[in-house]
Amino acid sequence: ALDPAVYTWQLAGSSTVLASGNNVNLTPSVSGTYVLTYSDSICSVTDSFEVNLIAPDLEITSFLLVNNNDIVRDPVEVRVVFKNVGTAPYSDDITLRYRVNNQAPVVGITALVILAPGDSLEATIPPNWIPGPAGAYEICVFLDAISQDQNQLNDTLCINLNSAVSVEDSRFATLQLYPNPTADRAVLTGLPAGSMVKVQNMHGQIIFSTNLEQADRLELETGSWQAGLYQVSVQSDGKFAARKLMVTR
Repeated sequence: ALDPAVYTWQLAGSSTVLASGNNVNLTPSVSGTYVLTYSDSICSVTDSFEVNLIAPDLEITSFLLVNNNDIVRDPVEVRVVFKNVGTAPYSDDITLRYRVNNQAPVVGITALVILAPGDSLEATIPPNWIPGPAGAYEICVFLDAISQDQNQLNDTLCINLNSAVSVEDSRFATLQLYPNPTADRAVLTGLPAGSMVKVQNMHGQIIFSTNLEQADRLELETGSWQAGLYQVSVQSDGKFAARKLMVTR
C-alpha cells in the first residue's frame, strides 16, 4: 500500500464519521457494531467490530399521557418513564427538565437514582404545565446523567400535543386574582364555597394551602415569597381552576 493511508471509524448503518485520519484511535461511547475503513491510493479495506460496553445507559422511553395526546387547557402532569438499557447498574443523581415549544426549559427535578440494568422508573417533573391558546404544542423532556451516562443520544424525548380550549366550570366564572403582578399581597375573589386553594412555586413545591368552608375571598400575603411566577390552584367539588401570579420585588 502507498501512503498516505486514511482510517475512518463509523457506526454500522450511520453516515456520521466518528474519527478519521492517518493514525486515529477511537474510544467507543455506545454499544454496537463499529466499522473501520482503511483507504489509500491503491485499495480500500473494511472491517467491523462488535462492541458491548459494560456501562449504564439511561434512556427516556415514553411519556405517560392520556386522551391520545389531546389535552384541554388544564394543568398537565409531565410524566415520563426512563430505563437503564445499559449493562451495568446506575447509581447517581439525575436531573429531568422539560421544554414547551421554544420556551426555556423549566428547572425540573434532581434526584438520586439507583437503577439495575433493564429496570425502569416513572417520574413526574414539576411544575405542572398549563397550555395556553388552543393549538399544537411540542413538549420535550431532557435527562441529564452525564457522570455515568456516556451515551446521551437517547436522553431527550419529544412529543406533539393538541390543545383544545376547555370551558371552565361555571362555578369559577367570577374567580379573580389581583393585583397581578404584586409585591406584598394578592386577593383571590369569587371562590366557590368549600374551595381548596393551593399555591406552588416554579419548582412544583407547595408553599401555601388552605380549605375554605364559607368564605368566597382569600388574601395571600406574598411579602416573604421570592420573586417569580406562581401557580394558584382552586379545587371545588372535583372541578379545578388555575391562575398564574407574578411576584415582583
